[in-house]
Order: sequence, then structure tokens, then C-alpha cells
Amino acid sequence: TYLDSNGGERTIDAQTPDYGTANDRGLRWQAGLGAWRVPGSRVHEQTPCWDVVYAANSSGARDAERARHSGEFRVVILGDAFLEGRGVQPQERVSDRLEGDTGYEHLCFAGGAGGLEASYRVYRELAGQFDHDALIVGVTPAYDLRPAAADALQPGWRRELRRFTWTWNA
Repeated sequence: TYLDSNGGERTIDAQTPDYGTANDRGLRWQAGLGAWRVPGSRVHEQTPCWDVVYAANSSGARDAERARHSGEFRVVILGDAFLEGRGVQPQERVSDRLEGDTGYEHLCFAGGAGGLEASYRVYRELAGQFDHDALIVGVTPAYDLRPAAADALQPGWRRELRRFTWTWNA
């Protein structure tokens, strides 16, 4: 439900996405990482909203296969299913569009669930092993910054978010 430009209330009929279906066979709950794709898996997900194949690389990330070492400028992207591109074709994902627009590799290590703590652990255990010069961390405020999630963060991680991110401070 939303307000139109005349102040009238409008409703859009939309089916709620089902994130817990059997179509997620390529996902597994990995301690510390949250929901993470099985390395090398290919899963076809067809819903009334989308028809997508999710292909995971050897790290379990929904991304192209990447070399660990590179002398070129590269960006690592962390976040949840929104940044992973749930429901969209690879060329429409944020990471692929940024890579196409900038010419720099954008290594997508976003995925699954688990909030900021899971993103931190994915970075520490997987993404941080790849050479990169910049980091983008996607945040879904309704999930990642609510008080329960903030209280679960390790003190050092919370301090770094406060020092270096506008969203946390907002």
C-alpha cells in the first residue's frame, strides 16, 4: 500500500517471495557464513516472478570464477540475497552492472542470510583471500540494523561500522 501523488491510498497486488522453497537445493547453512551456495552448484528457480539459474563458482559465490591474485584494481561486494541478485539474471545484478560500467572486476561474495555478521565472516573466511582494493557492503536496514542484529555484532565490528559508514550513523 502506498500514497499516490494526490494523497490517495493505492494497493499493488504482488505475491510474496518464498525464500524457503525446495528450489534452494544449491544452498546450505554453513556455520558462520549463513546460507551459502554449494561450490559449483547450478540451481534453477522458477516462480511466478522470475525464472533464473543460479550458478556458483568454486568458492560458492554466485559470480564468475575469479583468480585469487590480480595486479588490477578490484572490488569485493558483500551483502545479502538482494546484492547476490536473487531473482535476476546475472547481467542485471549490481556487481555485473558495476563491472560493465567501470571495467573493474567486482567480485560478488553476497548471498543468503545472516546479516552483517555473516558478511563479515564471508569476508574473513573467503572474500578476503582475493586481492582487492575496495569493498562494498550492502545493508538491508530493516534486517541488518534493527536492534537485535546490532546487539549480536562483535564490539570491534560495530565500532568499525560506526567509524566508516554513513548508514550506521544515520
